[in-house]
Amino acid sequence: MKIYVKQEDIKKVNYLNGKESIDVIFEDISDNETVVNFIDFSEANKINFNFKENQNFNLVNILTSKTEQNLTLNFNLQTKTNINAFFLNLNESSSTINHNLNLLGALSKINYVGSSLSFGKQLKKDIILSSHKNKRTFSNVKTFSIAKDYSVQELSCTSAIEQGMKKSQAHQELRLLVFDKTAKAYSDPILLINENDIEASHANAVGNIDKNELFYLNARGLNDNEAKKLICMGYFNEVLNSIKFKNIKEEIIKNIERKL
Repeated sequence: MKIYVKQEDIKKVNYLNGKESIDVIFEDISDNETVVNFIDFSEANKINFNFKENQNFNLVNILTSKTEQNLTLNFNLQTKTNINAFFLNLNESSSTINHNLNLLGALSKINYVGSSLSFGKQLKKDIILSSHKNKRTFSNVKTFSIAKDYSVQELSCTSAIEQGMKKSQAHQELRLLVFDKTAKAYSDPILLINENDIEASHANAVGNIDKNELFYLNARGLNDNEAKKLICMGYFNEVLNSIKFKNIKEEIIKNIERKL
């Protein structure tokens, strides 16, 4: 199924759901505008986000389904495409999400920011692959994951620069927070580099809430629960700030606070 997103469609939230794979084709989106999607599929499926040359806008994908999600999200960037993409996973069940960032055209660029909260006995698994298939391409991946209760967060992030893709850049920053002693979090940052004339980096942090940060907030009048919530909300700030619809943003914040 094909869905064409035009300038007038940014005035409302879009819903990507059903049983069929979807090709999303972005038409005349103005620079720096924001497209917001809610995603909910009843079975394993795939969404292709197809961008045109020289497009420059923000894309927000939100997952809040009550059913388990098994999805592949393909982001196909052409020459001089410049996309800021945000992914928020507040799914009520487990999920496995493949995020494929395909930098197909020269000078294409993607900043990809993901925030995920797992709770109960959920397993939330994210596999991110940035594929640099042309020269002077750029990817920057930042993820913020929180594991609560008995849940598990698994994150694999690979940046692949093929031979001949000179002057390309690939960067990763992965942060995973274990909220409870019974929760678990795993990360696997990978750089696959077959070209010398590039820039690449990765940073990876997995751990519990910083006791010094907790002590600092306690000293300023917050109890432990309030302080932990405040610290955790920081993991969602970048994605939340990308949501332009005030009522949806407020409802999502309430949803996160209830889960924390």
